[in-house]
Amino acid sequence: MSLLLPTFTVIAAWLVWRSRQARRRAAHIDAFDLARLLDARLARRRSELDATQRSQAFEALREWFRVCNQVARKRVGMPSQAVDGGWHEFIPHTRSHRRFGRQARGRFPHHVSAGAMASPTRANEALRRSRRLACRRAGIDPRAPAALPPLYAIDAEPGIDDGFRCRLDCATAGSAGAGGYRAARTGCSGGDGPGGADGSDGGGCGGD
Repeated sequence: MSLLLPTFTVIAAWLVWRSRQARRRAAHIDAFDLARLLDARLARRRSELDATQRSQAFEALREWFRVCNQVARKRVGMPSQAVDGGWHEFIPHTRSHRRFGRQARGRFPHHVSAGAMASPTRANEALRRSRRLACRRAGIDPRAPAALPPLYAIDAEPGIDDGFRCRLDCATAGSAGAGGYRAARTGCSGGDGPGGADGSDGGGCGGD
């Protein structure tokens, strides 16, 4: 009995610390001005996107980081070319990218090439995982979705000809008739702590 109280106290303190850390990371993601840092670069990279579409891409990238923070040692797939383009433009800002990773995810968010995908099966698992999380965050039942979450719908915007087209049943096709593996070629691992940690099962665009 004498050990129960100290053990309970330690566990309770750890849970409080973990909850506060999760809130701090979420607040940093919410507050970080992605558009100020990246808008001009994304406009050059994807000139077909107008200002409204770029703003939507940055908000979807913000949501992508939130989804990443919900996994623990598992990868989640990136379903959008437009959003991935925003992340690509974030990477050259090395100091800002590194600082953002530490404060928002607990680690530096490395971007892993598509060739790191271990297999089509794992790629599709990662895509389905991100879909479930994105649906839940948007208040959509992932088992019977009435709509796509914004992260999955953005590439259907006019002008994004090479975007991934996602369907309500989670089947995703690439712009050139590619199957789910190509559509799931990008991924991310969450940070440590409440945001998760990197998995060991491959990945595409992802943290490691």
